[in-house]
Amino acid sequence: MNAILNKSQTVVEYVTVRKAAELTGYSERAIRHKISNGLWPENIVWKWAPDGVQLIIMEGYYTWANQIGKVSMRGRHPSASTSFTLGTNTSSL
Repeated sequence: MNAILNKSQTVVEYVTVRKAAELTGYSERAIRHKISNGLWPENIVWKWAPDGVQLIIMEGYYTWANQIGKVSMRGRHPSASTSFTLGTNTSSL
């Protein structure tokens, strides 16, 4: 488990969107977009605090960030080394 510790060295489960932006490298706008478009599900990656503030559930964020098999190629081009299967000569097919 990845843990965020506060000054008294206790694990922090929830952080504000601002703090999550600082910790994850995503902008606050990007985080709010992920929340509003449903990419980050409520009560799994984020939740409402009793005072109406959106909080990021860090364990849920780490689970989301470490998903296997759901890698997006959006905006990326596969390199030449990954665009073919090793050991297969497709030129004669």
